[in-house]
Amino acid sequence: MKEEITRIMGKTLPLLLVSILLIVSAPSVNANPDAVISVDPSYREVDIGETFTVNVNISNVEDPGLYGYELKIYYNDTLLDATDAEYPSGHFLDGAAVFETPPIFEDNYVLIGAIFLGDVPGATGSGVLATFEFNGTSAGDVSLEIKGVVLLDPDGIEMGYSVNDGSVTVIPEFTSALMIFMFMAITLVVVMLKKLTASEKRNAYRP
Repeated sequence: MKEEITRIMGKTLPLLLVSILLIVSAPSVNANPDAVISVDPSYREVDIGETFTVNVNISNVEDPGLYGYELKIYYNDTLLDATDAEYPSGHFLDGAAVFETPPIFEDNYVLIGAIFLGDVPGATGSGVLATFEFNGTSAGDVSLEIKGVVLLDPDGIEMGYSVNDGSVTVIPEFTSALMIFMFMAITLVVVMLKKLTASEKRNAYRP
């Protein structure tokens, strides 16, 4: 019974957040400078089978601040597998009166979002919105694209934003071993050449 309630809540709570955002959203846009949402780090290389994390950060948030948001991070699910998503301690909307929607994992994206509850000021400045965990499954280049963004201030006015997406290169497992082998081979060749050079010099001085 407990598991069934948890499953139902996991489906309905994200819908509740979306409903709240739609209800309070207005067609006007905040005139403040655009907030910037970024994948951090913007690029990294991982091996097949390696688990890694990236943050989605927000910066340049000015008064009246951010009251609630939702967004999706898209990826190529033939090269990556999304294994986890969380709101780390001290994240941008962290506080006693905040609702954090449970992450929704679909085939090629993860949906997250959070919103303050009650009459509280919006958050300003910069910080981490969420942390995502992935696992490299096949070799190739993958874009981590942020889409479906909704940012609201305390008055329910939608805020402007810009996005800096990220990318990942998944490297075949044999690449690291091949590089080690090549380094050893080059080192061996250098040592042999030095020995041959030394031998030639000794022979040159013989009568």
